[in-house]
Amino acid sequence: MLTLGVISSHEDPRIPLVPETIDKFIKLGATINYEKGCGESAHIPDSTFTGKVQIMNRDQVLQSSDLIMSALPPSESDLSNSKPGTVFLAMFASY
Repeated sequence: MLTLGVISSHEDPRIPLVPETIDKFIKLGATINYEKGCGESAHIPDSTFTGKVQIMNRDQVLQSSDLIMSALPPSESDLSNSKPGTVFLAMFASY
């Protein structure tokens, strides 16, 4: 099964997965790792995802996800802290 990770982009308040889309990925069999506090800037508290995702710290998300989504491209630190073969999906020059 695919494990999706969601990390925050500290300079951008948007998040790549919201509750409505998370449900669709779960129905397809995906497991979702969500960075603690990632949705706060979008006014979506962690409690919204209770029972749907695994809330964990950033390094845990980076080290345990097959595909990581973020509003902005990952930092060099994120790339070096992720497990080998991880795919990153983010917007480039989003505005």
